[in-house]
Amino acid sequence: MKVALVTTPPSVRSGIGDYTRHLLPRLREHCEVEVFVNAGQDDAGWKGERAQLVTALDPRRFEQVLYQLGNEQAHAFMPRMIRATGGTVVQHDWVLFDMAVAAWPGLARGGAKGHGLALREGGLAQTQIYLRNWLDRRRQRSQPTAQLDIAGWPGTLPFGWHPAEPAGRWTADFAGLRIPGEGVEWVRLELYLEPGRSLRVHENGQVLAKQDSGQLELRPLRRDRPEFVLETTGIRVSAAQKKHGDSRRLG
Repeated sequence: MKVALVTTPPSVRSGIGDYTRHLLPRLREHCEVEVFVNAGQDDAGWKGERAQLVTALDPRRFEQVLYQLGNEQAHAFMPRMIRATGGTVVQHDWVLFDMAVAAWPGLARGGAKGHGLALREGGLAQTQIYLRNWLDRRRQRSQPTAQLDIAGWPGTLPFGWHPAEPAGRWTADFAGLRIPGEGVEWVRLELYLEPGRSLRVHENGQVLAKQDSGQLELRPLRRDRPEFVLETTGIRVSAAQKKHGDSRRLG
């Protein structure tokens, strides 16, 4: 049997891609395999493997086209390819929201176009789910996340922090911060706030400080492993965020 295997290259950070590359030698014990990727066919990480671009895939040359598909943005090229070419899909995730939004960006923007796409691609049932999620996102833009009690939450960043980005990590409206030390007399915070926002630092229900820029030094009420709640005021979801379907409240 001759198989065309569609996956992602090593330059794309992907657990599914890593799994596929480990699977490849075992798969070749049973059939002849050629690998196809959307980009990165010359990646050094293939270790001698010669991948080809999916644009060069001729399904008539193969008995089977095998797609390794999951909820990853890098897989956004696959749905249209599957529809046009056919084949067998190894689906690694039950929910494919991130992949779908990358494949059809209109889903992220909502409105008539987003709902039309949801109906066209997912049918009535998925459109109803999409509508509920869209309404939830609208409410999130206007309503801050609730303040939480940090006690009992593990780690130094217990809650209210968005995933890390190259330049740092955003908080939400409220975020927990635990200092992992004993005998702490002073805490210094370096503030990076968008214009119009300010930071309130809470400890045990008390506001210790409020500031909108620069450095902030404060003396904790508890010296051993002090726990703070950082409240950012004045948060608005920006027009640029809305344009890209980003409804996060960034502190």
